[in-house]
Parts: sequence; C-alpha cells; structure tokens
Amino acid sequence: MYNISYIAKSVLADIDAVDNREYQRIVKFAIDGYRKLRLSGLMGQTNKTIKLQINTNNVAYLPDDYVDFIKIGINCNGNLLNLDYNEKILGTINENEADCECSSLSEMQDVLCGCKNKPNGWSTWWYSYPTWLDGQFYGGYYGYGSNVYRGGYKIDLNQRIIAFDSWVKSHEVILEYESNGIEGDSTIIPESAIPVLTAYVHYKKNMHNPNLQTRLAIQPYYQEYIQELKGFRARTAAMTAHDWKQIYLATFRQSVKR
Repeated sequence: MYNISYIAKSVLADIDAVDNREYQRIVKFAIDGYRKLRLSGLMGQTNKTIKLQINTNNVAYLPDDYVDFIKIGINCNGNLLNLDYNEKILGTINENEADCECSSLSEMQDVLCGCKNKPNGWSTWWYSYPTWLDGQFYGGYYGYGSNVYRGGYKIDLNQRIIAFDSWVKSHEVILEYESNGIEGDSTIIPESAIPVLTAYVHYKKNMHNPNLQTRLAIQPYYQEYIQELKGFRARTAAMTAHDWKQIYLATFRQSVKR
C-alpha cells in the first residue's frame, strides 16, 4: 500500500535532501497533483461510511473530505432505516432532544429510531440475506425502504451541514458518502499513479525554484510529467480480461427453441 508520504520520501531521495520543511512542501505538491488527477476522473471514487452526531437543532456537520452523499440512514437496533432527501426542508425546526421508545414496527411510523426491541416478527437476518419465493430468487435487502417511515434531510453545502426534519429523533446518523480521499501524507494512492505524481512534484518544485528563471530550464521536468500522465491515462483506460469477457458474453443471444 502506497501513500503521499512515499512520494515525498522518494522525491527527497532523488534530490538527496533530508529536511522536514522541504518534506511538507513536497507533500503539498503531491496532494495538488492527486487532486488534479481525481478531478480529471483518473483516480476513481473513494467511498466512506461514518457515524455523525446530531445536535439539539437536528443538524449534523459534514466531514471535511465530503464530496457527495450516497445514502443516509439510522441503525434502529440492527435494522437500517433509510431516510429521504427532501430539498423542501426549510431549516432546523426541532430544537428539543427526544429519545425513541418504539418497540414495534407500527410505532416506527411515529418515531424513527432508537427502538429498544426488534420489530415483532422481523429480524436483521431476514433483511440481510437473499431469499426465495415460489422458486423465484430475490436479492437481499440493505434495509427498510425509504419514504416509508417519514424522516427527511437536506444537505446545505454552504454551511456544510445536514438538516433533518422533526421526525428524525436520533442522536446519530449513518452517512455513506463520496470522499475526496485526501488525508494529508496518509492519502492512499494506487501503485500506477506513483510515476506521474513523482514527475508532477519534480515539475512543480522546479517551477517554483528561484534559480530556474527561464522556461527552457523547466521544460524537461514538464515534458517528463506530461509523458508520465499519458502513460497513467493509458493504464487507467486499458481493458482488463474481465472487460473483454463481458464484451464477448454480450454477443450471446437467447431465443426460443424452434
């Protein structure tokens, strides 16, 4: 497993330097290069699942690396309740904390979360495993469907918050979201991105070097970066054995026996 720290140490080894100030500078250049690749769609998507605390105003704060949400729900004694995105929510309308006392599935219609007992007749196992009905296979359930037990939320990117409606009375919420993947020098990078990020750091480092004032002196570093970027794009777009197999299988057609 490789990270930004590996890139920084590699560049320091190339220039034969041991300097913490220079290390932090190189880490900054490497993160900039990582961000450029991610915004270009070359680094793939990083998904995370975390728990957020909901305050007394029914608001939760988005993590710093948040890009976009995938789903938001509440763990009600092992049963995942998916909430609905509702852009018509005006703001924080519930300022009073409340604990859920629900003990049956019917009571969840009035209070969403925190039930002390599992819903009568239902279990987490039933919602987690594939099922068969009259010989027909059905996939397993992630959780209770949304838009059933009320409960909505709205994401405000300007304030970096998630505002919940008054039906949500939980103290915690589960957020699955797309992350920018940046975690300082601990940012994970694929092995195939090491050459292009190393070349980018050398290019940016020399571009800000006061001893190299002409474009001609910086040009070799820029050309090396462009060459490595082309190679990284080619590796990212390359077809795998699985891709070729799927294309081949897509040519098969099933028809009624004649």
